[in-house]
Amino acid sequence: MGLPLIDGRIVNDGAIFHAKEGVIEDKHGQRLGFSGSVNETPNGWTSNFETIQTFCSWKPGGAEAIDDLEAGF
Repeated sequence: MGLPLIDGRIVNDGAIFHAKEGVIEDKHGQRLGFSGSVNETPNGWTSNFETIQTFCSWKPGGAEAIDDLEAGF
């Protein structure tokens, strides 16, 4: 990974990494988990690195991934 440097120091252009995580459960116990977000600000569209992953408890590996998310709450 390349970082912009000036006089040997990293340039801070205001871009940040700040993921969000959450879990939604319906009345049948099915869960949807997410990690990440899309930041719809000028910096979000032009400078930041944005990502989002989703997990469904009814798909293979989804319940385990959601359990891991919840363990971090």
